[in-house]
Amino acid sequence: MNARRHEDGTLRRLVLVRHAESTDNDLCARTGARVGRVPDPLLSRYGEKQAELLAAALRLPGAWCDERTGQAGRAARRTSRLLG
Repeated sequence: MNARRHEDGTLRRLVLVRHAESTDNDLCARTGARVGRVPDPLLSRYGEKQAELLAAALRLPGAWCDERTGQAGRAARRTSRLLG
């Protein structure tokens, strides 16, 4: 990730996150099959951990998270909430 200097001299960085691993991602990775997938999956246990680790990495002064996304799925919303 590259940071850009804002006109006020501060460094700015935009990070786009779709969502952490969902239960559908996990199912497909383990079985290679699409059978059993659901239209609006939750985060897997690993996805919860991914989001928590990302949140810790992004906790910087002035950081904020905007969960208004084009993807309104549960995995995306949960990831966003964990990011704070």
